[in-house]
Amino acid sequence: MVQIDQKVVDDGGNRGQVIRLFCATLSVDPRIVLPGVPLHLIQRGNNRQACFYADDDYRFYLEWLREYARDAGCPVHNYVLMTNHVHLLLPPSTTGGAGALMKRLGQRYVQYVNRTYRRTGTL
Repeated sequence: MVQIDQKVVDDGGNRGQVIRLFCATLSVDPRIVLPGVPLHLIQRGNNRQACFYADDDYRFYLEWLREYARDAGCPVHNYVLMTNHVHLLLPPSTTGGAGALMKRLGQRYVQYVNRTYRRTGTL
């Protein structure tokens, strides 16, 4: 539990009552990434909305995936591009390779979609 706020409340008497507000935090165990061991990565559209709108979107995504996977040392074994999500199977060569790949790919693709379809925000 983490304390997020503390307030003094006047209860009508001479003394104030201290109220502490707490928030339960969920601990997230770190992912175990072993170099060379394949990971199944899923990238979903926000609120299950579409990520791909036209054939060119799929082509650009795959071009950037190929380039960034090579740079990150993550050879892609298999992929599935659905309208509103992506499945990737890849063995990263380093513990941070998959994260770096997904961050770079996601940022580039969202910029492309926002510019192409004159929109803002996340996918």
